[in-house]
Amino acid sequence: MIPNEEVIFLIKNDNGGVKHRVPISLDYESFAETFTNQTIELKESVRLLGKLQQKISLDDAQDKERRNCMRSAFDVLIQGLDEEKEIFTHTLANIVSFYKKYTEHHNMFLSDFTINKVIQEINAKDLEYTGKINDIASSVQTKALAIPGAMVAITAVMKVDNMASAIGVVVALLLTCLVIQKSLDIYNDTFKHLSKQINNVFSRYQILSQKSEVRHEAKITEQALNKLIEKGERGLNYVSRIIWTVWITSILFVIFEINNINKPESEKIINIPNTSETGKENTHQNTTGIIIEVKHNDSKLELKRSKDSKINVTSLELNSPPTDF
Repeated sequence: MIPNEEVIFLIKNDNGGVKHRVPISLDYESFAETFTNQTIELKESVRLLGKLQQKISLDDAQDKERRNCMRSAFDVLIQGLDEEKEIFTHTLANIVSFYKKYTEHHNMFLSDFTINKVIQEINAKDLEYTGKINDIASSVQTKALAIPGAMVAITAVMKVDNMASAIGVVVALLLTCLVIQKSLDIYNDTFKHLSKQINNVFSRYQILSQKSEVRHEAKITEQALNKLIEKGERGLNYVSRIIWTVWITSILFVIFEINNINKPESEKIINIPNTSETGKENTHQNTTGIIIEVKHNDSKLELKRSKDSKINVTSLELNSPPTDF
């Protein structure tokens, strides 16, 4: 006769938890009836009981997890029993089945543990590659900002007032654009290498046929990283177009400035100031700008342009002393 005792099991399950009160008081007749009316492998049951005892006696880091697996297997084993007093005898009669369910639950735990570990690894890879892509994007922005700074510095040092300075400005901007374009090409090659590396790294997660959750997580992460890389490559192309557009615009601006410097003197407006405070001045300039007539106090002056582009002043009519210019 086993002493009258009762064991309480608190088992966590998908519905939150369950409580089992298991009386383990059993007389010999009930014990004999349990093993007589059913086909039980007694020797195998005793052996598996010893193994179950060892599982929860290792006193290692996973001892708690094994106990939880054993509780969940026990909960599955006794489901469907009408009375709690049948739990003890039913368990004794199904030691082999209990051990199999425990093994299944423990393997499931190990599988979930592996899945979580792999998902954490995927997330770590995601952060690593995202950081690399962001570093490249920041470097590209820095390179793009170098163009306005180079233009300001070059124009400050070399004023476009002759052909030599114009050529110097254009060449300096060209060299700056070439250096930046070379950096962009390197970044573009880096993006291609990252894309290839990402595909190789995440392809090994697709072979886990028994872990669909891992495959799904890896697929989502891989697609997100590939989209970031494609966006980065489009950004590189955009910056490259902007750089060369700025260079072409600078060439057009330099050409305009050179043409303005070399414009004939005849196309420029000549202004002669009025040096008299009381005199009346009526200035007339013809459309060509070659002959200018000035009347001042009944004095008539005619300005003519000589062949060497200098202006000669000839007094045609002088009724009063000419005014100094």
